[in-house]
Amino acid sequence: MEFEASVSPYEQIDVHALAVAVFKDEKPSESFLKQLDEMSGGLVKSAIEAEEFSGKEGETAYFHLVGNSKMKARRLLLVGVGDPKDYKTAQVSQMAGTSVRSLRSKNAKTVAIVPRAAGDAKSIGGATVEGSLIGSFEPDKYRTVDKDQKSIDRVVVCIDGAKEESIKAGLDRGRVVGESVNFTRDLANEPGASMTPTDMAARARQIAEQFGLTVDILDEDRMEQEGMGSLLSVARGSDQPATLIVLKYTPANYKEDGKGLLALVGKGVTFREAHGSVGQLVRQAEQSGVELDALPLSAFVAAHQAFGSDVHDALSARASVARREVDGGTGPRAVRAQLDAAIASLAQGGEAPRGNELSIRAD
Repeated sequence: MEFEASVSPYEQIDVHALAVAVFKDEKPSESFLKQLDEMSGGLVKSAIEAEEFSGKEGETAYFHLVGNSKMKARRLLLVGVGDPKDYKTAQVSQMAGTSVRSLRSKNAKTVAIVPRAAGDAKSIGGATVEGSLIGSFEPDKYRTVDKDQKSIDRVVVCIDGAKEESIKAGLDRGRVVGESVNFTRDLANEPGASMTPTDMAARARQIAEQFGLTVDILDEDRMEQEGMGSLLSVARGSDQPATLIVLKYTPANYKEDGKGLLALVGKGVTFREAHGSVGQLVRQAEQSGVELDALPLSAFVAAHQAFGSDVHDALSARASVARREVDGGTGPRAVRAQLDAAIASLAQGGEAPRGNELSIRAD
């Protein structure tokens, strides 16, 4: 998938399909939507007034542009992004992911995305590319039957009024982040038998060589010397030897005094430890008759010293549901993908996919 930056008016971009962010309850008589409605030959106003589309987050409306359309794109996708005050870079990424997944299913090969977000063009452009790549990821590496071969070849990020150089800088960063996330997801999706600690170490060496990192792989003897008894005790439950991977990146302008050095350190909370601490919080919430995220932050800190506001926010019901963007998950993009697949199958006279027991109610 290739990415381009554009500061041209969206109607002049020559692509198969145009994806545009629309805010909740935005009126077709307002400036931007009014122009888009005129360019589309009245389709936007028609969909909103018929209450087929309201701009709620994750909602989409798809049109073929024929006849009196004044745009070069022949198809239009409206993507609801919710309340403007909640529309940040994370939501831009989600909007882009929704756009790519939806338009890929329509076999569009070239797409322009108009994110309509406030802020600097570099961040907006980066979030758009990141979301496009993450949204296009398919965990179907080993699928051999009915594998979807549709793909988008080119995505144009359109931010009218911005500097093209700023957008391009964001595109480069977004590609790095998006491809890194997809690489990690691909590793995580590998069956355990084909991604042993030894295989993981080999992948780490490849990454280090490709991107100029230094890598140190500790085997069981060195781990023993370092006193890593807890890790080794877990590894003894497997017939595969344990390894510990250390990847290091040294900036080109690094000075030995260490000033300005950035270190990313994990919380160091093991799965078993986190399970016990979260279980304590769940029991406290049940006894108090409240949702988990209704507990005060002090309760989280009391449950574990490494728990802070980030853990408190991540354990809300809404956040937990939204984070499950894997195939068959409960996140907005995952649910939309399941609905699109079911609707497409039913439209072709087949049955809805049964893999995740998806049901559609019409009430």
